[in-house]
Amino acid sequence: MRSVTSMQIVGLALTLGLAGCQTLPGQPLDASFGEALRASKEAQVIHPEAGTQEHSPATLDGSKAERSLDQYRQQTPAAETRRLVTDVGS
Repeated sequence: MRSVTSMQIVGLALTLGLAGCQTLPGQPLDASFGEALRASKEAQVIHPEAGTQEHSPATLDGSKAERSLDQYRQQTPAAETRRLVTDVGS
């Protein structure tokens, strides 16, 4: 019987705690509510008019891309996979 009473107390405490976070219906919000979110979103946009311009995207010819990739692969040394696996495992 004692566990039922303690469960009721815990339930009542949770109910009262959650009720303190609730806003009243029709309660007016601050005029600047959400302004920080709007400012953050605007700050993250680099070029707002990007979708309205009709410029074609920069492309690369397939043969040029293949040559540059081959050149990159020849100039870049192979990674030491044995050491990588050893370092990750230890």
